[in-house]
Amino acid sequence: MALKVGDKAPNFSLPSHLNKDVILADLRGKTTVLAFFPLAWTPI
Repeated sequence: MALKVGDKAPNFSLPSHLNKDVILADLRGKTTVLAFFPLAWTPI
């Protein structure tokens, strides 16, 4: 699925470094920064 500038991100979940899932929908209304570091095995 390709997103365009201005599209809303689809809901998804990712595991955190605390072994808990972070769900995008749970962050609605909060300032959220998502950073990807491909092949970097360090938690953010």
